[in-house]
Amino acid sequence: MWDTPEVPRLQPLLKRLLFSLLVFVVTGEAVLRVAYRDQGRRTGYGPGFHPFEYVNKDANHRGSFDTGPKTPGVPRIMVIGDSITYGQAVRDWRDLWPEIMVNRLRANGRPHELAVVAESGHNLSEDLRDFDRWVGQIEPDILVYQFFVNDIDIWEDRELNVTRWWQRSPWHQELRASYLYFVLDFALSKHLPPVEGTYTDYLLTRFAPGTLEGEAFEHQFRTFRAHAGARVLERWMVMYPLLPFTGDYPLQPLHDRVRALAESDGFRVVDPTRRLNSFNTYVSLFDGHPNERAQRVVGEAMAEALLAAGHP
Repeated sequence: MWDTPEVPRLQPLLKRLLFSLLVFVVTGEAVLRVAYRDQGRRTGYGPGFHPFEYVNKDANHRGSFDTGPKTPGVPRIMVIGDSITYGQAVRDWRDLWPEIMVNRLRANGRPHELAVVAESGHNLSEDLRDFDRWVGQIEPDILVYQFFVNDIDIWEDRELNVTRWWQRSPWHQELRASYLYFVLDFALSKHLPPVEGTYTDYLLTRFAPGTLEGEAFEHQFRTFRAHAGARVLERWMVMYPLLPFTGDYPLQPLHDRVRALAESDGFRVVDPTRRLNSFNTYVSLFDGHPNERAQRVVGEAMAEALLAAGHP
């Protein structure tokens, strides 16, 4: 076969292609290692796999955590939330929405104390547990519960399968140590068609009203609502949307349903979805959590609502 006249003519072409591929890999790897020289320390979920460097208020708390005797005449706010409120990949705790909310209130002559209870990955059942654990120590006058659409998945018995065929290879994790492979893997996963449908479809179908999962979520939410109603006089919910989207918000039916559940027992709801869809909210190319600008929008929306409500 290699003695045929066509093959010798192909050999230089194959060599050039292999050389071009080698140059692409080496150059791409070098460029990305320069671009992401923080090795994940400052780039949210970026290549490098080093722990992200947070600036926390103190050794025990990410942000404000006021407990004990209250300042006379100053209401205390308890915030319950997940990684959005924790501020995943937001470096400075002062850039988080609860701090922005309280600072805005203080700037308008309405000082408030603040205690933030937030952990990455928490859903509604864990929020209820955290509320019960801390409400006695915090003794809040106001509760603000931060809702995100994955809060409805209280069972976590089945997650949407997003694993691609190349990610099931035994060498996949080792190859991700390469910055070029890491970026290409991320880009392909993001832009190829979904493996099992979109996350929006997953939420709207599996947790639809009348389904076992949907009824379980509503039961858990009523339990949370009852616990909060028994311990805190003023109760709020701020809703963070799944971003970005075009046209009408695809998860609006879910937001409307949760809003109705909340308002039926005295929660007041703030939904800044439209204000958040007007710019890039992602904390990094690799992480869709809210960046500092998005955190500010949420904090200011909550402060505006509290000021407009005219509470003590």
